[in-house]
Amino acid sequence: MKVLNTLFIGFASVFLVSSTQMREMNSFALGVDKFGLEYVNSAKDGNYFISPLSISAAMAMTYAGAREKTAEEFEEVLHFKNEDGQFHEGYAQYQKQLSDNMSSVEWNLANRIWGFGSSAFEPEFLEINKTYYNAPIEFGASESVINGWVEKQTKGKIKDLLPPGVITVDTRLILTNAVYFKGDWKFAFKKKDTKKKEFYAPGGEVKVDMMSQKGGFAYSETPDYQAIRLPYKGNKQSMLVFLPKGDLKIVEEKIGLNDLSQLLRTHSANVNVQLPKFKMEYKEVFNNYLVDKGMEGSFGGGANFSGIMTEEPIWIDQVIHKAFIEVGEEGTEAAAATAVIMTTESIGPSKPRWIEFNANKPFLYFIVDDLTQSILFMGKLETPDKAK
Repeated sequence: MKVLNTLFIGFASVFLVSSTQMREMNSFALGVDKFGLEYVNSAKDGNYFISPLSISAAMAMTYAGAREKTAEEFEEVLHFKNEDGQFHEGYAQYQKQLSDNMSSVEWNLANRIWGFGSSAFEPEFLEINKTYYNAPIEFGASESVINGWVEKQTKGKIKDLLPPGVITVDTRLILTNAVYFKGDWKFAFKKKDTKKKEFYAPGGEVKVDMMSQKGGFAYSETPDYQAIRLPYKGNKQSMLVFLPKGDLKIVEEKIGLNDLSQLLRTHSANVNVQLPKFKMEYKEVFNNYLVDKGMEGSFGGGANFSGIMTEEPIWIDQVIHKAFIEVGEEGTEAAAATAVIMTTESIGPSKPRWIEFNANKPFLYFIVDDLTQSILFMGKLETPDKAK
């Protein structure tokens, strides 16, 4: 059995590179964004909060050992591009690009591999993960040790990622990637302006602490939604909030890369912003979603992970994702974790007026790295009192 576990709490970054390198890195950001937006387009009911970057990174580490049809499934569903055979080198540069841009926020990124059993791992697989993901291997760790490592790397925000009983006699490998992000708003909300107000959830009105401020913010609008960019200090990362004018599902099903890009490019307008404070913990097993998207072969005995080991056949058993976010007057703290478990057995122009942006009903939000346009985290707030 094999476990691949990844943690991501928010992040963004950028550094100066040649035009060729930048094109390669942007292709990785594009893959992360496509995967994330396809999840949004599925219009899942209820609250959720995930990191498409975390899931992508965890799967990228696993992809190093996928072969033939199994590798093709990764490429199709995760939007991995490896025509030149330099995927892992490129992904390493992409992660460095993100990390180098984190000077104005709190940030941590760490990877680790945990090995089990007596079967030998392929040296190339271990070397790829050590060299390009900075993920050395350790042997024989318990669930509590791995969970403790995850918790430490995320400053206590992701706890108990691996449930009891995950590590069995069939477990062969656990790959972990942890990211922590804490960003202060460039324009903080004043606590004295936060008031109890109604939030119109599907099940009825809910009282929330509603933050408010007036200022110049990037703003866009379509017949379906209003959207605003709330920058973090350093102006390299931001939260993009999409507030539907009517049915949120219409926005979910139609939103795409152009919507995010337009909001990042648009000029500021005078906006009266009202945004609820909220905290959310979210956990999802991604097996069914990934199988439905086309990865069914990776989850069964026909999977080809011979690039990881050849002595035993292995396949993905579970993909577990866990995330945390807290949004308040000063800024945002976010975290996420992904575990891939494998087994051997069974906008428009600014307007010269104050625009009202009142997020008092369900909305979508994205934490992004503005310069690469990478989606780091994303979620839907549908019912604040159930955002747990």
